[in-house]
Amino acid sequence: MEEHEIRWAVDELEIRNVIASLALLSDMGDLDEWGRLFTEDAVYSLRGQPAENSRAEIVESGRRRRSRGTHGPGSSNRHLSASVLVRSTGPDTAEVVSYLAMYKDLPPEGDDHGSGSADNGGEAVKSPELLVLGTYRDRLRRTSDGWKVTHRDLAESSQTPRWRAIMESWTK
Repeated sequence: MEEHEIRWAVDELEIRNVIASLALLSDMGDLDEWGRLFTEDAVYSLRGQPAENSRAEIVESGRRRRSRGTHGPGSSNRHLSASVLVRSTGPDTAEVVSYLAMYKDLPPEGDDHGSGSADNGGEAVKSPELLVLGTYRDRLRRTSDGWKVTHRDLAESSQTPRWRAIMESWTK
């Protein structure tokens, strides 16, 4: 294996860790740490919503979602990034396409407010609720602090009434 192939293999692993960190930190981490995964001039776009045009705007939007209880610790919402495809677009740039599945997690033990149905034995069977499916398209750039997202675009493909209500709450 040649040196540039080894370098790209390491870069790809680092990029995959950025994508995983975006999901995990969004759900249960520190928002400032989450924000540091973006460049200062990053853009975050979501169909039907105004784009966020800087790291500061992206983090502030995250704070608003957390204050409404739709994201972050205590929300029971979980982001899952899957089928992550990473492509090099230059020595210091890359593009990533991945699927998003966002779930409302099971309630804590003893909480009977979760979704569920009765199984054959008459006991309630609880399962997570799928809220939305979508596709992330990310562009990343190598910086002196590692790989950072320069543009994140989310195109939703399917959503539930509960997710639509969450989205409507963001504009109020």
